Amino acid sequence: MTQPRITLTQSQFDEFARLSGDDNPIHVDPEFSAQTRFGRTVAHGMFLFSLLQAEVARSMGDAVRLSEQVLLFRAPTFTDTPMVFDVARVEDGTIAERVIDPDGVVTSEGTATVGDPNGGPADDVTVTVYDNEIPSIIASPASLTLDELGGSDTFTLKLAT
Repeated sequence: MTQPRITLTQSQFDEFARLSGDDNPIHVDPEFSAQTRFGRTVAHGMFLFSLLQAEVARSMGDAVRLSEQVLLFRAPTFTDTPMVFDVARVEDGTIAERVIDPDGVVTSEGTATVGDPNGGPADDVTVTVYDNEIPSIIASPASLTLDELGGSDTFTLKLAT
């Protein structure tokens, strides 16, 4: 089990928005976000996913091959808060992942299923991200579906090995 503490910054949220194209004001506009139920900007779900996967690679080896990911967002993850990114192998092929705030609140949790890094093509990965128990992002070899704040888009993916 590893538990690095990472304090996320607004500039990281802004950079992820620039890279991903997800410039939803809940992530990048502190004035707008101050008027929401969260009271301040919150992390992109896929940014947290990326940080968790980086921790899996760091702690378990770059050769770990993701075959399935389920991630639930239980509470917001804010800037300027030291968050614990906890990953632990719970059984052969399954890794438990959690993002935990300083009060012990789990803001995100899920499981990653990993396989033999040499087994099978990279185009059989499915990632499902849940927001309020509803699948809001589903990525598979054929498509990527995003559903956030009532809007929905579908994209075609080309995964490279």
